[in-house]
Parts: sequence; structure tokens; C-alpha cells
Amino acid sequence: MHRTVFFVILHVMKAIIIEDEPLSAAELRTSLAEVAPHIEVVATASSVAEAVETVSRVGHDLIFMDIHLEDGSGFDIFERADISVPVIFITAYDSYALKAFENKGIDYLLKPFGRDDLRRAIAKLGLLSGGELRLRSTAPRRRRLRPTRNASWYTWAPG
Repeated sequence: MHRTVFFVILHVMKAIIIEDEPLSAAELRTSLAEVAPHIEVVATASSVAEAVETVSRVGHDLIFMDIHLEDGSGFDIFERADISVPVIFITAYDSYALKAFENKGIDYLLKPFGRDDLRRAIAKLGLLSGGELRLRSTAPRRRRLRPTRNASWYTWAPG
């Protein structure tokens, strides 16, 4: 009798938290440990200046970013640093959502957020990145585009 043992190795993602409220940063770190233990917080920053330096110095795959920081807006960071990773915005203000999605945002969590909200945002990251976090789709595996009758737009067709 042979036993086969499978090991699933998840890619450990490295994250930076940009948050000027120490309690909020600590709560996010605790929530991440529970919801997504495969995400390792490698650095935190509490200001725009500190975030610009941290983003350029520390290797990372993901950023959790507050919008209102002690010395400016989180959006100022995009003007001063090259950010090429997804960003999950976490803020108390709902008026910046559109701008967040225009700046690498993959989700926008309003404070106070719950663990389910955080879990949903991280699941979205997995769907976008195509990595080990990919959720199983209920859509057919093979899909192709088929033109409609007037050929002005396309629709999915099994195939």
C-alpha cells in the first residue's frame, strides 16, 4: 500500500503597509496573519516621504495604502515613486475610489472593514495575478470570442 503525500507550496507574497495610524497598521497586520498567512508584511511606512523611500528600497508584491497620510496624500507616492505592484487602498473616505482604481488599485476598503472584506480583496488579487491564489472559475475552461450578427461587438461562446 502506497501513500501519496501532496504538498501545496504557496508563493509567499511580500507586502508593504502605508498607514499613518499605528493602531490601524497593527490591526491590518493582525488581520492579514489570520486571513492570509501567505502574505508577509516586510515593511511599514507612515508618511509619503517614508513610503517613497520604502517602496524603492524594499522588495514587495503588494501594497496596502491609506490615502490620507501625515504629510500628504497616498496618491503623491505615485508621482514620486515607481509603483508596479497592485495596491489595496484602505481609507475612511469613499470619495477617492475612482482615483484609487486609476492608480493600480485592485480594491478599496472603507474603514472600519471586516475580515471578510479583506479576504475578498485578497481573493481578487489572486484572480488578477494568475498565481497560486487563483480561485476556480465556474465558467467553461475553453472560451472563444464569436462575433454577433452585426459584428459590432463580441460575445463569449463555448468552444
